[in-house]
Amino acid sequence: MQSRLYPFAVIITAVTSIALTALPWISLTPLGLDWSWNGLAMASVDLDDDLGVVGVGWAVVAAAVVAILAALIGLMPSPKVRPLLPLANAVAAAACALAALAPLITLIWPAVFYGDLFVNIGATGLVSQVPLKTPVIVATTGTILLTAVVCAASAVAARPGPVSRAENS
Repeated sequence: MQSRLYPFAVIITAVTSIALTALPWISLTPLGLDWSWNGLAMASVDLDDDLGVVGVGWAVVAAAVVAILAALIGLMPSPKVRPLLPLANAVAAAACALAALAPLITLIWPAVFYGDLFVNIGATGLVSQVPLKTPVIVATTGTILLTAVVCAASAVAARPGPVSRAENS
């Protein structure tokens, strides 16, 4: 029987990943503007719809939700859902690993995250003065990758063991 530790670890890491996408990933404070956006492209103030960044953090949220759903399957008491557990956790692990690309790409090519923000505010020459909130983005990448690892470990642990000859007869 699979340990109940895996589902709880998946839920904790997935919820942490979601929470990190809600923290600011960019702030225009160096430009004298009290505006910031999180990984979900939500601004800290009400702005025109044309002003904003690309919500790459939604990929992290979607993958974390898949991982949470897989973890909930692991917590179900019904033996009928047990055969689904290895597949659900494998899919969640793959989704989380792929979702880690979103914040990683943001770190490597910030222009993907910025979108047309600096063009719309007329500050294309000031892009270098507005750094990303790198610790938050790195932590988001790390926690969604950790979620992928825990989901993969849960998938391996949930595989049915070899059938003994006594049971097979």
